[in-house]
Amino acid sequence: MKRIIPGISLVLLATVCGCAGIRREPQAPSVKPRTVISVDCAGEETADRVETLAPGYDYTLIAGGRYPQGRVWFSGDRVAFEISGLDIANRYILELETPEYETMDMPQTVVVDGKLAASGWKGELLGIQLSKESVEDTRVVVVLISELQFAAVGNVRLLENPLRYPHPPVDLSRCEPFDEPTPDELIAATRTLTPVTVVVDAGDRRGALNRLWEGTMDIVPRAADLDIRQVRLWGTGLFMGTYPSEGVYNWERFDKVVEAVVATGAKPFITMTLVPEWLWQRGVSEEFIQAPGVPPRRIGAITPPRSLDLWSNLVRDTVAHLNVHKRIGVEYLEVWNEPTAQVFWNGTLEEYLQLYEATATAAKKADPSIKVGGPSTAGLQPEWIRALMRHCDDRGVPLDFVSWHCFSRDPSRYAAQVAYLRELGAQFDLQPELCMTAWNYAWGIREKERLSSSFGASYAMASIKAMEDAGLDRAIYFASADWPGLGTYSGLVLSDGVTPKPVYNAFKMLSFMGNERVGATSTGEKTGLDVLAAGDDDGLSAIIWWWLAGTGDEQAAAAVNLTFTGLKRHLRYRWEMYAIDDVTSNFSAGKDKQELTVVASGEVPERAREFSVDASLPLYGVQMVRLIPQ
Repeated sequence: MKRIIPGISLVLLATVCGCAGIRREPQAPSVKPRTVISVDCAGEETADRVETLAPGYDYTLIAGGRYPQGRVWFSGDRVAFEISGLDIANRYILELETPEYETMDMPQTVVVDGKLAASGWKGELLGIQLSKESVEDTRVVVVLISELQFAAVGNVRLLENPLRYPHPPVDLSRCEPFDEPTPDELIAATRTLTPVTVVVDAGDRRGALNRLWEGTMDIVPRAADLDIRQVRLWGTGLFMGTYPSEGVYNWERFDKVVEAVVATGAKPFITMTLVPEWLWQRGVSEEFIQAPGVPPRRIGAITPPRSLDLWSNLVRDTVAHLNVHKRIGVEYLEVWNEPTAQVFWNGTLEEYLQLYEATATAAKKADPSIKVGGPSTAGLQPEWIRALMRHCDDRGVPLDFVSWHCFSRDPSRYAAQVAYLRELGAQFDLQPELCMTAWNYAWGIREKERLSSSFGASYAMASIKAMEDAGLDRAIYFASADWPGLGTYSGLVLSDGVTPKPVYNAFKMLSFMGNERVGATSTGEKTGLDVLAAGDDDGLSAIIWWWLAGTGDEQAAAAVNLTFTGLKRHLRYRWEMYAIDDVTSNFSAGKDKQELTVVASGEVPERAREFSVDASLPLYGVQMVRLIPQ
């Protein structure tokens, strides 16, 4: 998409998210919407008009060709755009402008519930181009620019709805914000705290850590160095060729995948997904469907099986193979992957509930100790989770854990979702474990490279602490290695499976942590400089990090005094400090700098009750101090 508004230098802040269903307020039928903008550019790459929109109004977008209507709405300084009614049978292209006005194509864009949405902050550009690959003349380009202005290319009409809303009719909190305001004021506030004081009280023991960093998606050789305990396995890589026909099993490929996980010391977290061809419903389409970065699969494979009895036999035999015959000791069996996304489930909620009941019942017959759960929704989807809880509560179906996925730019969102689900479970007299079976930073374009830097490491630390504080039971980091189809920002290591990223080194720090949480405070907590501490018989450790949402002054650094109190006089300690920043423990600084690095070390004075270390912590930096008994 070419630069549409000449003479304006703007920065893109955009992403894609699946929004909740639209809840429209009643409108007076006697009042007709006012046409704000009507454009017919016949596909030219220029904007016919630019219209300033009024905050607080809800606008209807009507696109030409075969596109149904969409919407534009506002909430404070946030602006959002949505096209709904998209057809899952077609692939769409979302084209976003980068700050240099170069385009970046994202083919095979995921359409959730027939909707594709994006949102951003006032004062920044949000450009969207949609086109169907099979229909070249069906296209709409929408550009939202600074001061809530709107421009369009293609056959587009924008209508101002007659009622002004004090709040948008869609809960924008369910969509991911693209970015936060520049946190310069927070950086300035932290600079005034000279130094930031972090205190770790060795005598303040607060119970066991859930060690939420010990779960990841798929397996790579270097994951063994992180003491990963749970590896989520799902999709074609696990089940391809395993079930060639009714009652016939080919475990060779399946066993290789499972045994590769076991060899690292981890246990497989199995997600039952994909229907073998002999169980497809009759007449189902044989066309392929594909999500970004995921191998294509036929629609029949994501459609509910034609026989739940036959599916139950398959599940029973799979669990028996794993836990009875091979004694792998699989603890968790998840029913499907993201059934709320049309690229993974071509069925209804009611059909999913029937599938879940059949799967859970069959799994328990093979191994009563295995934990079964779901629904593994794409994002927190209360309707699906509530329906599953109600179904299991009413019918006595086992529900050992509730699972969902979350990709957020705000670590506090993880904690809020856990609190919500605890309250929801209490309504049904259920106390299932809560398992976030895919988490990471919200996908975007602008931060793609930053997330392979220390920014991604400090974000992971802030997120893990939020999850631990909330009492989340299990978490699965997405993913072990970069997926080429999803940019360079998702994995612990690069796509070569070997080169560690800074976030890998943050997980390495965490693997050194003891099992018991220790009380720790930071005077910089409100400005994003935080701490997590733990201890056991092998010593005491504390990790500090400085993470802020948005784009801050990455040259900023905070003076930190880290003090350990309550040390045991009869023990002698050696201390080590590790660091992750732009030049330390960072592959981008050179191959010789990619491993986790000790930057300082020494002896703690004998019989000391306290010990302090002074450090300079850069913005988005992570540091760890370990006290190791001698």
